[in-house]
Parts: sequence; C-alpha cells; structure tokens
Amino acid sequence: MERKKLEHAIQVVRECTERLLSENVRMVKRYTRYYTDIQEYCQARDVYLRTQEEFDEICRFNEYRRPYGKKEFRKAAYMVFYYISTGQFCWKRVPSTRFPVPTIYRDIFDSFQKVLSKSLRPSTLRVEASPVKHFLCYLYRNGMHDLYALTDAVVWDFVHLIKPRYPACMGRVLRALKKFLSHLQAHNIVKLDVERFLVAPAVPRKKILPCLSADEISNIFSVINCKSAKGIRDYAVFLLALRLGLRASDIVNMKISDIDWRNNSIYITQQKTATSIVLPLPADVGNAIAKYILEARPKVDSPYLFLRTTKLLLSTPLSTSAFNKYLRQYMSMAGVVRKGWDGKSFHSLRRTAGTNMLKAGAPLLTISQVLGHKNIEATKHYLSLNTEHMRKCCLDLGYLHTGKEGLR
Repeated sequence: MERKKLEHAIQVVRECTERLLSENVRMVKRYTRYYTDIQEYCQARDVYLRTQEEFDEICRFNEYRRPYGKKEFRKAAYMVFYYISTGQFCWKRVPSTRFPVPTIYRDIFDSFQKVLSKSLRPSTLRVEASPVKHFLCYLYRNGMHDLYALTDAVVWDFVHLIKPRYPACMGRVLRALKKFLSHLQAHNIVKLDVERFLVAPAVPRKKILPCLSADEISNIFSVINCKSAKGIRDYAVFLLALRLGLRASDIVNMKISDIDWRNNSIYITQQKTATSIVLPLPADVGNAIAKYILEARPKVDSPYLFLRTTKLLLSTPLSTSAFNKYLRQYMSMAGVVRKGWDGKSFHSLRRTAGTNMLKAGAPLLTISQVLGHKNIEATKHYLSLNTEHMRKCCLDLGYLHTGKEGLR
C-alpha cells in the first residue's frame, strides 16, 4: 500500500511538473531524472518519504553522490514528500535543512525563538535564527552537549570559522549570537559574561540608495505591453508601488476586499511591521486595477488580487521575487542601465514614491504615515535623495580662505 502511494505521488508530481514547465524541455528532462532517482532510492532502502527525517536523508544522500543540481533535487523531493503528506501539488522554494537544530538543543532553541517572535516578524526571525542554528550544529559536531561548560574561546572559534560564510554581514551574526547567549545566561544555562567578551559591533553605515528618475520611470512603463494579461497585471502592480509606495510583500498579499471602491481607499496590514494603514486610491491606480480585474485577472475563486498567469497555478498569488524579475526584464527592454548594488530593484519604486512626495512638499510625518514606518527615522533616508532641497541647505564657503586653486 505504501509503495503504491509513493509511486502514485511521483507520477502525479511528474505530470504536474511537465505541464508547468512545458515550454522548457531541458528542465523537464532534469526533473524527470530527479524523480527517477527518488524512486530508485526509496525502492533500494525501503523508505516511503513519509517523515521529515526521510526527506532530509535523501537530500543528504543526493548531495554526497551528485553535488550539482542539489537545490532542484531538494525541490523535487519536497514536492513528492508534500504530495504524500497533503495530497496536493506544491511548487515553491524549499527552505534548506543543511543545519538542522540538534535534538538535544531543540527546547532551548524553541524558547529563544518564542522570545524573539514577540518583537520580530517571521521573515526577520528566520534571518536572526540562522546563525544560531549554525552555532548549535557547530557545538554538537564538536561534542559539546553541556552548554554550561561553554567558554568564550569556543564562541570565538565559531566566529572565525563562520566568517567566510558571512563576509558582508558579520555584525548581524555577532548581534544574533549575543542575543542568544544573553538569553541562555538569563536562564542560567551558560556562565559566560556576554557583555564582557562579546561586545556589540559598531552600527553599520547607512547607505542611501537612489530612486528612479522620471525618464527611467517613463521608459519602463512605455515598454509594458498593456494588451496582454501579464502586461495589464504588471502595469497595475508597478503603478501601485510607484504611487503609494507599497512593498512587494504587501502587494502580493493584497486581497480584492482590501479595496474600498466607494470611498477610493485601500485598507492593508503591512506584512513587515504588522501596521494597519489606510491609503487613498488615486484615479490612475484605481483604473489600472479595475482594468486588470475586468480584463486580465483569471476567473478563479481566490481572495488575492494579483495572480499568476500559468494555467496550473492560476489561483496562486505572485511571489515577491517575481516582481524583481519582471522589473529587470522591463528595464532591459527600456534600455535602463542597471549595475550591481545600485538599488534599482522593485523596492526602488517605493523610494521613488517617498521622494516624489517629499519634492511635492509633503511633510515628513505624512510621508512616514503613508509608507507605514513605525519610526520617523526610517523616513529620513529619503531626505538626502531630494537633491534640489539639499542644495538649499548648503553653506556659503566663499568667505573662507583656501590655498587650493580648485576651491577658489
């Protein structure tokens, strides 16, 4: 019975993958090979992918035997595992379990996460917990099962070991470790003087990223094909971000019921801050959304506003990563030059919205309320983007004596 259930799951997932990737023959062949490998592995070891442990083991086995394509294989195995568990096909990114929390530390880690969850959103919580997972795995591999014997030398050995993995954000790693060790110290699990040897690193410099210029915005919107369903949807999404400064996560989770057409308002709860805000619905944004709903939105029973165009996933909302992908495509078509780390991502539309409000003379408090910032300090980053207003703050240096020709 279990064998037939596994074979049926692999067959269904294979057929769904073939329909989903019908235009990419190369990827279909790769996933077909992965499903064959999964079936052969399960038959040889008499496993049926019913538990998380069996899923982790097949991923580790494949990584050792065939290092290339490990992410795709993990996704294929997860789809089979998910179908066996729920009876549904799931096509999404699979979280890595390369550093699972050892069983002996599970209760400690769960209590630490529970404390963090009171002040952090789930997405931020995962980022904070990642270095702690690495740290606990490191301790377990080195035979340290009693945390009370932990010393500062062991902590610093781990810091030096993990440094190459986080070359640009070691400050975040150290802050996460300090929070975790302080939590353990408060519960008398370790005897370390955390404040003495794990000093908080300096606050990183705040980098001001530019927004998109009026010409770049005009060129990007001009290349969107508003005669296709995808183009109508993308136009509404980009216009919503540009005019109201909404994050990708808020647009992804926006529902049709969030729009009050009678009062020309949008009611949303921000995913990042859990802040509820009410925004006005400009006429051009409302018209773009209405056109999408009436002409391009799939006729499916889904509460979400913006949906995918793939037939197999019509009722599934878009992912936040898709917005960056589509914007890069339109920027390339429009001839907008993009370089690494130049800030020209989907979030740049939000910065552009804040900057445009600032240039229009809107008070900083109003901009902060529209963008949903809990702290007005977060809104001040937009001040340096308004070059014309910043010029008015410059001091006259003509009366200062200087011997350099270039400063005369």
